[in-house]
Amino acid sequence: MKLAEQFAVHSITRKYICFCFSHFQPPCGKIETFITRDKKNRLKMCASSTDGKKAITIFRTLADYGFASKIECELKTGRTHQIRVHMFSQGHSLIGDSLYKTKNYAVPKELAEYINQFPRQALHAFFLKFIHPRTNREMEFSVPLPQDLLELEEQLATFRH
Repeated sequence: MKLAEQFAVHSITRKYICFCFSHFQPPCGKIETFITRDKKNRLKMCASSTDGKKAITIFRTLADYGFASKIECELKTGRTHQIRVHMFSQGHSLIGDSLYKTKNYAVPKELAEYINQFPRQALHAFFLKFIHPRTNREMEFSVPLPQDLLELEEQLATFRH
């Protein structure tokens, strides 16, 4: 099966790690919405119960720092900004995401400057699995967290509640 076909039938496994503001409740589950373009800001997408394309994200909390969480997300669909939109729709902006930021979260003051100046979205694609279109062999790839996210994780763990 060609890669485009595997994407179309959602048979490719894609997993991400993200660091979000706030404590996740429940610690794992499924977010299932439609995603459509935001009517007020054309640069943004938004979750909807009726409009757009179906989007499904399976999530689980890997670490809870009280004021932030490390989350694993598995995409069952692949929509524009899907993880960012789904986390935002649940009230959990990604650290470093200026487009989908809900509010100022209660962050320890010793960490506030570091968090506010984090230079990018705290999001990392770490796992990919698919069937090779020519050999029909299952291919699996994983990549560790990059240095900036390892440092973020270390900083968050220092201030764990």
